[in-house]
Amino acid sequence: MSKAKPNKQKLRILLILLAITLFFFNQTTVKPQTEERTKAPLIINEFMPKKDSNSTICPNQEWVELYNNSETEIDLNNYLIDDLLDDFSTNQTNGSSAKILTDKTIQPKSFVVFCLGASFLNDSGDEINLVSNEYQILDSYQFDKAYDNLSYSLCPTSDSSYSFMLATPSAEAENNCQEDPLESTNSTDKTTTTPTPTLTATPTPTLIPTPTKTPVVYKDLILSEVYPAPNSNEAEWIELYNPYDYEVELINYFIDDIPQGSDPIEFTAKIKAKSYLTIDLSKNIFNNNQDTARLLDFNQNLISEISYSSTVKAKSWIRDKNNRICLSEPSKAKENPVCPSEQTDPTQTTEEENFTVLTTTENNKTEAEKQTIKQTNQATISKIENLLTSSFNTQTRTPSQVLGIQTNSHSISEGIEQTVLLNSLTILAIYIFYLWTKIKKSV
Repeated sequence: MSKAKPNKQKLRILLILLAITLFFFNQTTVKPQTEERTKAPLIINEFMPKKDSNSTICPNQEWVELYNNSETEIDLNNYLIDDLLDDFSTNQTNGSSAKILTDKTIQPKSFVVFCLGASFLNDSGDEINLVSNEYQILDSYQFDKAYDNLSYSLCPTSDSSYSFMLATPSAEAENNCQEDPLESTNSTDKTTTTPTPTLTATPTPTLIPTPTKTPVVYKDLILSEVYPAPNSNEAEWIELYNPYDYEVELINYFIDDIPQGSDPIEFTAKIKAKSYLTIDLSKNIFNNNQDTARLLDFNQNLISEISYSSTVKAKSWIRDKNNRICLSEPSKAKENPVCPSEQTDPTQTTEEENFTVLTTTENNKTEAEKQTIKQTNQATISKIENLLTSSFNTQTRTPSQVLGIQTNSHSISEGIEQTVLLNSLTILAIYIFYLWTKIKKSV
């Protein structure tokens, strides 16, 4: 019996040491999570897990407020807000579908609020996660219950750390951390206990595999319209048509002009079945005179193109259902009109007595075209001048010939025929002289 007492005394000492160890272990597991959260560059600062009837930013919606704790601007494009974390590698949704943040930036030491809809988070308890555009978990928090007109706000604690607490909502402003709102609203009922939010450690960012999509070549896609000469307040644009019976996704396709011309413009887009898609270009790449608009796949191989020789301000070059290409009024994102069966040649050609007369009055001719026309007209003038000279020297008359009437033994009828011929040549010479003066004026 004398040996039992020392064993009991040792057991008591071990239990005391174990209790002390557990106490200090619990203390050291709480602090790091708050310190990590407040040091992170982008954090969840406040969120409203129940519809906020008093909000002017997100009326009758749940919302989350992010805070930029860094000294630089952060681009939030394609960041995510999620509840139960989805499996982004397989596109599997575990809770509500993740909210994708678009076209938002957050300035240094500033707040930004995102509306989450009417029922994104569960009233009976849920979690909220902030995920980067590289699918890294940046911040996370679990809560037990949602309360009417109360938010979960990040507030300082007595030990100089931070923790989420229930507070009066304060979207895009400093959090209301002065008092416990449940205690003030239930001051008449002293038996009510204020629920303490469950603290969860901020997880270490975990890289989730990004789902990769394989680009596909759609050889039957149609470049149906190009708008190469916009007004000063407009951009150039092209129109594509999807002839397939299903939606297509064009991944890393290109819009380009002639080879070795402007740099191609890369884009990714979806086109519904049997539908049109218009793409406004970020810069002008088409020439106002001769050029070619081309649709290229992800390997920059040609899919479809439209070539043109000139442009008219605010007009489009279109491809109709008969695969004819013509200049037309723009028909953006809808079926193009039918091109005329025979296009009128902008260069007017008149043939008279084997002479070509070209007019230079069209304002839409290029300088090269006008120069060609002038050279052609000069050649025609030379022909007329030569003909005028030869017309008056077609016969070498002898002194015995008078206007074609012979004084020798030729018959009177032969003289009449020669007279008629000479008169005809005279009339022809006069007509050619008229044409010559007309062409002179056009040149």
